[in-house]
Amino acid sequence: MGKDNWFPAKIQLRYTDIDAQGHVNNVSVVELMQQARTQILESGSDQQSLLGSGVVVTSHEITYHAPIFYSPNYLDVEVGVSKVGGAKFEMAYRITQNGRLCVSATTSLCPFDFDAQYPRRLNDSERAFFNQWRVEREPAEALPIPDLNGGGHKTAAQPRWSDIDGYGHVNNVVQLNYLMLGRIDTTVSADPSTARAGINVEGQEGGLSWVIVRQDVQYIHQVAYKPEPYEVRTAVTKVGNKSLTLAAELCSPKDVNPLTRGQVVLVAVDPKTGKSINLPETTREAMNELLV
Repeated sequence: MGKDNWFPAKIQLRYTDIDAQGHVNNVSVVELMQQARTQILESGSDQQSLLGSGVVVTSHEITYHAPIFYSPNYLDVEVGVSKVGGAKFEMAYRITQNGRLCVSATTSLCPFDFDAQYPRRLNDSERAFFNQWRVEREPAEALPIPDLNGGGHKTAAQPRWSDIDGYGHVNNVVQLNYLMLGRIDTTVSADPSTARAGINVEGQEGGLSWVIVRQDVQYIHQVAYKPEPYEVRTAVTKVGNKSLTLAAELCSPKDVNPLTRGQVVLVAVDPKTGKSINLPETTREAMNELLV
């Protein structure tokens, strides 16, 4: 392939990107990836046709190496094309702040004809454009996403009108907010001491902080806006010494088939030192009750 050719995106941070733990929220990171992806697609003379005619995200694979903090300086996001197929392509990202790698990730996408509601093949112009930005990337360790078969803790996720993107469906980034809502509801319902910073449950604020180190998502069907809530089904798939792995599915309440599914690895950290710590025994016991 030759030398990597990363596109240098510059992304302005917003104060609203910051969560209660003082760093850029994991979902906001995916929004930064989306903005970087848009910049590279808009950089070619005829590439706006791809955004205009339609392109959909089919999956994300995200590794969080270090926190990103608010700064008035623009964030450096390198983005390139790591795979080009007949009707799909993969983009890779490296997000750095002050010379430190904070996030590495990939997104799989495919061109989509929204009039016909069907994927289409890349044309020669699009393929040539992507080949200008080819990069090599080291694949992350596989994180299989299990099928919950309608099981798991159930959480209502109410869509908002602002969740809709230019293609008329709930944006891929917003769907991560739905999964996060289910994840927090599941863990806090089972063990109030897992409450995140800023959440007060039964007069008890959690003594732990939680950071995401890995998050994978698969988008199976488009998610339409509707006034009735969707349902997030969440289950614990692994309890480690210092970590929890949870799977989640976004579904219509009466349908066992997921629209979107994901899996996330959470690590418990000491809020004062920022270092990982062992899970309390009470938390371990509560999470083991949710294992699938």
